[in-house]
Amino acid sequence: MLIFAFPYTWFLGAYVAKHVPGLVFLDNWMNLTFVVWVTCVLLLVVISLFTKAPDPERTRGIIWSWSVAKMPESERERNRGIRNLFLWWSIFIAMMLAVYLYMAWFQFAGPAAAAAKP
Repeated sequence: MLIFAFPYTWFLGAYVAKHVPGLVFLDNWMNLTFVVWVTCVLLLVVISLFTKAPDPERTRGIIWSWSVAKMPESERERNRGIRNLFLWWSIFIAMMLAVYLYMAWFQFAGPAAAAAKP
């Protein structure tokens, strides 16, 4: 997937963002990387749907499931409160969401949008 992402990112940034009028918003690196990420995720899903699943014996222990994610009881007791992985994961996701929302606001409704209006 990475082999696809680098040339695709260059193509979108160097050609599409500069020459296709409706896609000028891709000239911003945050928008560009988001579009590349969404495209790669969709491509992963499509490829997965059209690929034959391997034998269960070959994938035992490497495929994620909720049962694999459960920590042993002794570890759950040790990792409560400030050491809770879910807490830090939630904080990280909230921060990333805040950055993307701020960038979208700044570009489409904030000072950058006001400066772009004639």
